[in-house]
Amino acid sequence: MTRSKLDPSQAKALIRGLSQSFAVLQGPPGTGKSYTSVALLKTLLDSGVADEKPIVCVGYTNHAIDQVLTRLLECGV
Repeated sequence: MTRSKLDPSQAKALIRGLSQSFAVLQGPPGTGKSYTSVALLKTLLDSGVADEKPIVCVGYTNHAIDQVLTRLLECGV
């Protein structure tokens, strides 16, 4: 098992995202929203949730979404 590098608030957001059908991840710059989003999306994809229903990810800017997509690609997703 790999240890998580999420801080407590990020881990809480991940757990909430996994336990609800709809989740919003928001916060000021530099709080790890993209990092937490990637962890959540990777967990959902690895668990097979995407096989059952679509996952929609939106962001305020194209740059934010580009960062998430780039990090997912770097993780091998």
